[in-house]
Amino acid sequence: MPPPQPDPEPPPIHRLLELIKSEPNPATALSHLELLVYTRPAFPTPQPLIFHLLRRLATSSPSHLTRLLGLLPRMRHRPRFSESAALVVLSAFSRALMPDAALATFRNLPSLLGCNPGIRSHNALLDAFVRARRFSDADAFFASLSHGAFGRRLAPNLQTYNIILRSLCARGDVDRAVSLFGSLRRRGVAPDRVTYSTLMSGLAKHDRLGNALDLLDEMPNCGVQADAVCYNALLSGCFKNGKFEKAMRVWEQLVMDPGASPNRATYKVMLDGLCKLGRFKEAGEVWSRMVANNHQPDTVTYGILIHGLCQSGDVDGAARVYSEMVKARLVLDVAVYNSLIKGFCEAGRTGEAWKFWDSTGFSGIRDVTTYNIMMKGLFDGGMVNEATELLGQLENDASCSPDKVTFGTLIHGLCENGFVNKAFEILEDARTSGKELDVFSYSSMINRFCKDGRTDDANKFLSGDLESLLKAIMIKEWR
Repeated sequence: MPPPQPDPEPPPIHRLLELIKSEPNPATALSHLELLVYTRPAFPTPQPLIFHLLRRLATSSPSHLTRLLGLLPRMRHRPRFSESAALVVLSAFSRALMPDAALATFRNLPSLLGCNPGIRSHNALLDAFVRARRFSDADAFFASLSHGAFGRRLAPNLQTYNIILRSLCARGDVDRAVSLFGSLRRRGVAPDRVTYSTLMSGLAKHDRLGNALDLLDEMPNCGVQADAVCYNALLSGCFKNGKFEKAMRVWEQLVMDPGASPNRATYKVMLDGLCKLGRFKEAGEVWSRMVANNHQPDTVTYGILIHGLCQSGDVDGAARVYSEMVKARLVLDVAVYNSLIKGFCEAGRTGEAWKFWDSTGFSGIRDVTTYNIMMKGLFDGGMVNEATELLGQLENDASCSPDKVTFGTLIHGLCENGFVNKAFEILEDARTSGKELDVFSYSSMINRFCKDGRTDDANKFLSGDLESLLKAIMIKEWR
């Protein structure tokens, strides 16, 4: 047996430092730092180098931050950081929905980073609880703020209240949100645009649109300039509640406001809302303004317009918008194609729908919804063989598989086209093989049996005597 080989000599310190700095993958750079600390524990690793790696991990690999934080106590010459480093870590954990990691770091900031948590660190942990929808933890932590951490008493600031307002609105407790908002000035805190937009959005989402609109009118009197985020929240609320006239008033106010202007999100809200309400003339005007103001439409914006035009039956208009997308060399997603396929099928132009279907195949972007839409369109057009062939194609598609909508569409389509026995065979095969079926599949079968006067078969189906029903159907088919 050969003698064991000694461990290879680690790279020299200067080489490890170079690797940490130059390595493009922050997780790999962290591995180089771990090697440096484990093999050279007495070496004082430069604090700026650690902070730079901390920021890189926070941006792209927050799950690896715990490794770096666990490495710091192993350093003989432990670096000290300001609260800015704590904010980088806590904010990263908050965005990554890792509230427990944020809490553990917060509790150990003095030993890990050599700094005490100020109000900004408290706000970052509070935000982590709210983003993760740990509302009871957020409430308890907010209530304890006056006691502070590590013996320090801290007063909540505007950011603290904005986070709590977001928490209350997210859980639908808008009455408490309104009450807290009303108490801010008594607490010596002046609301800002974030405060207003947060409450506006919460009110609009929970059917308090009138109160949200009142806040917009209040803002100038309180010296707060509304921005696009405020207007977007109100526009979304107006369209959600079907309030076309109010939405247009808010839109006109935004257009005339010298301190605010529509952004890309505004145009998406407007186009989506107007198309859903069938207001295509106004949607066209908004589109023209968007282009004139150098807000170039993207795939999502085009998709909203195409979907709306297809829903209204203007498939030729939708096809023209599609051609514009192709000319602009935009990446077309499956949602655009699904809208076009559905629109042309519903317009009775199945042949043209096939062309878009083929495009999804060439692009490799078909999903199960594409199959379901095309299948329904073929059944509606009486193309039963082509529709049933899609099931086999779907079952052989490695990127997706049939769902309950697929079987519901297939069974209903077969029943409507007079192939009830075939429909039952597919239903029974799906049921016995453990496929998920919805009530639409079963109701389609029962409805067709009854329409055909086959009440005995319907009763067997309802009673669950599917085996005898299947035998009866097979005998009928054989005869």
